[in-house]
Amino acid sequence: MKRIALLVAAISLMAVMSCDKWFDVETRSIEQESDVFSNNDGILSVLANIYGRLPDDQGFNADVMNDWDESVTDAWEQRTQLGGSHRAYWDYDLVREINLFLENLDKYSAGQILPDDLAFFKAEGRFLRAYVYFQMAKNMGGVPLITRSFTFEEGGGNAAYYQFPRNTEDETYSFIISECDAIKEDLKAATGGVMSKNRASYGAALALESRAALYAASIARYTPDRTDLVLHTDNWEAGIPEERAEHFYEIAFNAAEELIKSNLYSLYKLNSDKVENFYEALTKKNDSNPEVIFVKDYDGTNVTNNFTEITIPRSMCVNTNSSSHVNPTLNLVEQFETIEGEVVPLKTVEGDAEPEPTDPTNVLTSTDNYKVYDNAGDIFADRDPRMEGTVLVPGSSFRQQELQLWAGLAIKHSETSWEFKHITEMENLLSSVESDYMYDGRQITGADGPHISFRSQNPEHVTGSGFLLRKYVDSTPGSEMLGQSNLAFCRFRYAEVLLNAAEAAWELGKEEDVVLGYINQVRERAGIRPLEAGEINDYTTFLRERTAEFAFEGLRFYDLKRFRIADRMFDGRSDTKTAVVYGLWAYKVYAPGDEDDGKWIFRRIIDTKRRYPLFFETKNYYAAIDQEILNDNPLLVKNPYQD
Repeated sequence: MKRIALLVAAISLMAVMSCDKWFDVETRSIEQESDVFSNNDGILSVLANIYGRLPDDQGFNADVMNDWDESVTDAWEQRTQLGGSHRAYWDYDLVREINLFLENLDKYSAGQILPDDLAFFKAEGRFLRAYVYFQMAKNMGGVPLITRSFTFEEGGGNAAYYQFPRNTEDETYSFIISECDAIKEDLKAATGGVMSKNRASYGAALALESRAALYAASIARYTPDRTDLVLHTDNWEAGIPEERAEHFYEIAFNAAEELIKSNLYSLYKLNSDKVENFYEALTKKNDSNPEVIFVKDYDGTNVTNNFTEITIPRSMCVNTNSSSHVNPTLNLVEQFETIEGEVVPLKTVEGDAEPEPTDPTNVLTSTDNYKVYDNAGDIFADRDPRMEGTVLVPGSSFRQQELQLWAGLAIKHSETSWEFKHITEMENLLSSVESDYMYDGRQITGADGPHISFRSQNPEHVTGSGFLLRKYVDSTPGSEMLGQSNLAFCRFRYAEVLLNAAEAAWELGKEEDVVLGYINQVRERAGIRPLEAGEINDYTTFLRERTAEFAFEGLRFYDLKRFRIADRMFDGRSDTKTAVVYGLWAYKVYAPGDEDDGKWIFRRIIDTKRRYPLFFETKNYYAAIDQEILNDNPLLVKNPYQD
């Protein structure tokens, strides 16, 4: 009989919004498999380890958040391209662990635990396997679908016995969908009316089914538009035939609508302040948050979360060698509509034409006729509240403290003659020499930047874009120390289900009232004008809505991939506006005796911490399969454009 090692040291991933402390299992021993699987605690110990290994393409990985146009790191970024293996994920060790888990339930648990519990555990294992296969599919395309474990003995030493070809991408997505559909009812059984947020659930299964089907559908629909590319293999291991689009859209719509009509979840609407409400929708962890469906949880003690430590504003961090690591971009900020639903740039100058962004470290004068604002936040006043729920901007407060978010002083010589002054290095703010950080009695640069080192490529842990992250940054004092934040990373939430339903309904040509009914629930919660009949002309409406709603939640990379536009947006060219990363630097006006003295102007800047334009190559639509894996299994087919 086999023995299984259990090593779960006080893992406390408590279910959000419930008292279900199912992860509170402390075992350090080697047990017989028959003993482990004969009781709920032993089974939960195995499950806790599997949950702890679940992949997340983004999660709280600040570096991954800086891959695209949502943000740039505080460090000096010099990548010219991503490489073919970017986001490659191929984890058959984890698949084998889940298959063993399911087989051991069949072997040892029947008659030992309650039938309803056994059915739930089996469904939970199948959900976890489907989730892992989805992570593979969205990065790799079709993969071998292995649903049982193998022993060394049964192959008789023949390596070919363990070699399997890739299933098609269609088959891979269809497997994920069919698993979710088959297990969803069993995942209702053990909840007891309490929605578990960090375990598999009926809601999580339907949310995964809807997302997977939507991805498959749009790949099938939008790949044929790219006649200049060949984004499928000969036998469809990568790529999905166009005629399958409607089939998958129907599944995406039906799964989303089933979850919507279950009334198990709803949008978070407990704060009348729209900005605060949106921030809370991702951070509240109590019974009053009905929006969260499935999370990766932390308690800040046994399971620590260091994300706040590396993203908190510089002026609030305990150690200035750790802060401001995610700098949202102007590219992102200007995708947020006005509250009236207009897509317009922020206004930095008088007149209609916005100036071309410039390098703020080299260009220290300007003849632009800047628009002068009384307060730093006035330039953002009419924007979608989700913007300030996501991004900290000049004029923002965090932890009841107004940020010092400005680049320097704008010395006004006339309406069209300006001179810009910055401190040399951020540490000059601590200098004993007043002239290092003051000019005529006024502080030159704010403690939170923006700034770029004039001395070296030292990032100085300060924003270079002019913006800082708010979403997922813990507002609880002290949470930036020693990983003490207990915020959870949200894998699925109800707003996505609504937008999945809206997009799939539009693609299927359903009644416009259905489409608008779902998308407008999200817009109305946000506090912007609902869309009206005739306003949705193509997929870009849904892409923009998802960008505003889900920034930094790990969805944008895959949205741009599934619509097959990432390589056009990010072509590595400095004359392609969507490929270059921009920022917005705020300046305090210095003009003694002038009515504009002490007010604010803003400069559009090229983010100097991102040295090269973004470059998504055609080979990045499907990550490369590692050569070692290909060597071990000659039945595997390379992905399109793989070297």
